[in-house]
Amino acid sequence: MAKDRPHPPKSRRLWRLSQAFLNSAGGDMGPDNLDLDRYYSLEELGGTNPGKLKPMSIKIGDKIFSTDSWSSLCVDLVAFLYQSGVLKDKHIPMFTYNERDKYFINKEPIQSIRHMDSNFKPVPNTPLFVDVKYRADYHVKNLLYMFNKLKLNAGAIEFKFRLA
Repeated sequence: MAKDRPHPPKSRRLWRLSQAFLNSAGGDMGPDNLDLDRYYSLEELGGTNPGKLKPMSIKIGDKIFSTDSWSSLCVDLVAFLYQSGVLKDKHIPMFTYNERDKYFINKEPIQSIRHMDSNFKPVPNTPLFVDVKYRADYHVKNLLYMFNKLKLNAGAIEFKFRLA
């Protein structure tokens, strides 16, 4: 591992252990087993495949924000965390959940290896960009990874869904 990477091997082992736990509890959050009238925490989404579901709103404490896609959800959540001082410049760049060569969040719309495929969206009112070129389940994994790196409770933010 390159010495300029912000992720020590211990962090990678802890992340994989937490992912194994979440995956063992997961399942398919498809239309047949989802209550569209309630909110689900990020913890409840861990290890699931929400592929045919789109997020409709995000609930953080008593605040509710509308969203229309996994991409906008990630951008909005990063904006909220950065503007509230939880996500700081020292956390950037932040790799994707697998801690390999792709950034999830960066200060420039480029990957660590410039030719890698990505789709960075600017985060409003911040100097940040979020790579949103992922399937729904990878968005969930990236959000769980971000919460893990920021030492946040993944149960503190909840999502309501609609069918895709």
